[in-house]
Amino acid sequence: MVHVVPFLFFSSIDFSSVTMSLAWRKLIRFEADDGRILRGQPILQDSSFVDLGLTTANDRIQANVLVGEDIYDTTGTTHLTSETVTVAKILGPLTPAEVPILRCVGLNYAKHSSSCSYIQWKALS
Repeated sequence: MVHVVPFLFFSSIDFSSVTMSLAWRKLIRFEADDGRILRGQPILQDSSFVDLGLTTANDRIQANVLVGEDIYDTTGTTHLTSETVTVAKILGPLTPAEVPILRCVGLNYAKHSSSCSYIQWKALS
């Protein structure tokens, strides 16, 4: 099975405009201050835009823990708990196991970067 995933620049997924009933509105995957790797919904003080990718442990972001295997579940099996934890580190939204093959579509830097004056990026290993 091949998974095609868009190149992600964000550390959270926002599905606030989705009409189906998900357990969360903003989803993050993170390391809690007790060392657990969790998913949850950040507790933000106001409705203004917060770039969660720029937060650090010093920001003391809090999150409600999401439990369940399927983050897209609409049956209620996956749900937010009342457990509140402190986020030590924001992680990428998907684990390597969830994306066994990653394919990105973009400029062919090897051919076009010199003619277009783009920055040469090194290949990821």
